[in-house]
Amino acid sequence: MKITDRKRKILFILLAVVFFAAAVFAIVFLPGLIKSGAERALTEAAKNAYAQYVPDEGSVWNVFLYEENGKVAVLEDGVVTGVYENRDAAAKAVLDDPATQKDESAGYTAAPVSKEAKLCSILPGMPSAPGAEEEGSTFTAEDACVLASAAGFEKAPATFEAWIKLKEDHPHRGGIILGNYGGDVYPSFLFEIYDSGIPRLSFDYGKNEASSATFSEVDVRTGEWLHLAIVNDPGDNTATCYVNGELMQILPALKPVEASVPAKIGGDFREGNRQVFRGEIYSLAVYREARSSINIRKDMRSFGRDQLIAAWDLSHVLDCRVLPDLSGNGYHAFWPPIWVKDSIVTPSDYDYAFAVIGDTQIVNIYEPINYQKIYDWLCENREEKKIAYVMGLGDITDRDSEPEWERARKAHQTLVDAGIPYCVAIGNHDSAAKFNREFNNETYRASFEGSYGEGVTNTYRKIEIGGNKYLILTMDFGAKDDVLDWADGIIANNRRYNVILITHAFLYPDGTTVDRNDRYAPTNTDPTLNNGDDIWEKLVTRHKNISLVICGHEDSATPICTQTEGKSGRVVTQILSNQQGLDEFLHAAKQNTTGMVTMLYFSEGGSRLTMECYSPVYGKYYRPEDQGSLILNKVD
Repeated sequence: MKITDRKRKILFILLAVVFFAAAVFAIVFLPGLIKSGAERALTEAAKNAYAQYVPDEGSVWNVFLYEENGKVAVLEDGVVTGVYENRDAAAKAVLDDPATQKDESAGYTAAPVSKEAKLCSILPGMPSAPGAEEEGSTFTAEDACVLASAAGFEKAPATFEAWIKLKEDHPHRGGIILGNYGGDVYPSFLFEIYDSGIPRLSFDYGKNEASSATFSEVDVRTGEWLHLAIVNDPGDNTATCYVNGELMQILPALKPVEASVPAKIGGDFREGNRQVFRGEIYSLAVYREARSSINIRKDMRSFGRDQLIAAWDLSHVLDCRVLPDLSGNGYHAFWPPIWVKDSIVTPSDYDYAFAVIGDTQIVNIYEPINYQKIYDWLCENREEKKIAYVMGLGDITDRDSEPEWERARKAHQTLVDAGIPYCVAIGNHDSAAKFNREFNNETYRASFEGSYGEGVTNTYRKIEIGGNKYLILTMDFGAKDDVLDWADGIIANNRRYNVILITHAFLYPDGTTVDRNDRYAPTNTDPTLNNGDDIWEKLVTRHKNISLVICGHEDSATPICTQTEGKSGRVVTQILSNQQGLDEFLHAAKQNTTGMVTMLYFSEGGSRLTMECYSPVYGKYYRPEDQGSLILNKVD
């Protein structure tokens, strides 16, 4: 077919129009479509993140920022209300909204104008590598954050990874990045920086068995951000340390360990959180399986999701005090309050209360003024707190010295003068001779119905409070068989009484009874004494009317409580209350000891028990998240 000049011109014009239209579309419309598609993808990702990280309507926030690939979406109650170029622009849009008010002190945080103000936070994607000038989170002994999952990880992770920064000239231990160690009382792990910037992974199996991989050829004190990974692979019998994706050192693997206790980011559970991390943490992730060197290098750009247990972005922590777990597995972390002014545990309608005083040896010997404050507070608050009885758990003194006993005499006389009934057990730091000298008097003897032997270290009294009959029985430290036989007879002859057994050593901090393998077991000093497990088998488990066993001796910053069914078929509640270790740490740090009192509130006719710790010295309640209520076995 012959194409004429006229047709050729028309074809050229049509092609020009098509190319022009395509150019206009590419310049004007295509970017909008691409942007629209990108925003739709981000919107869907933001909605998925909201559903993943905030599954219930009772969230502490209602406004979120979700970040991915440099773009930020704003969600309000799960609905995306806008997409912005960066966090600042997104936060400005939220804060400029008439429905919100700006909080200058809270960074990107915004609060709706209402009495039920909720907070705004960022729901990020997996964090990327930090820039040189970016900042992470720092920690103090008071504010290491705790994983919110009460179940812990079940077993310690096989791979630990973190972006950290530690000063070049840091002279001491760098501290713990992630750990749940609380003493040799339960299986635990530590991912930490040891002396001289040396990375270390430690597993403690409890009962004096532990192992660690200490990478002595590595020093992470660079003053710059670095990616640290430790991989424990028992199958290959290797524990491997990587820095910035490079293999630095290989050691023998550690035997796997359970990890059912929640962990802390930036610290652990030892008294005073002494090994708090002393640098910055930008991000942190843990995995179930051993990661390969290839995956470690990939994780430097963004944590992989395969076998991921949990991941946290600590680079933009807001004032909401909660750090979302980016894995979607629910291991959110939070900063629990250490001290609170107003109680959040005390029942509003309890019937009466018992006050428990643990080992006072540190307060008595080092800070006598704080020691007396305990007893002054009890007297001043007797009516308001409905204090019906006071129980001392022993170790009144530290060195059994005369000045300590003189202070103890004055303190207990304060209770007598106020008309507050009390009993006290003897501790291993209190000699029987001086204990009996102080308490074997007419006033104290009048407070109980009977005793074993000539002294007053083993006594019982019957009281009735709120319509409930109690038999309160004190026993020696590691009470011998003859004392247990005596107590057995007293309890058997008073079956209509709820028995409360007070003895110095009974429960271990892991919630089990003290046995011969524990560090301060009574049999370690005298094989004829009985440990907690002996007292359980020979006495406690036999009786249906033993409701409570309360003890001190072993350190625990907050009360340890366990409930166990005895051979009688009834559940016995056992409580360990002894803040001696916390007081010792505070004194060494040149801070005030606490003089802690554990309050036991009884409600619902005496069948519900609520516990909380109060310091008369600080005038505040201690770690309320560790305390709560339970149902008691009670004689009808």
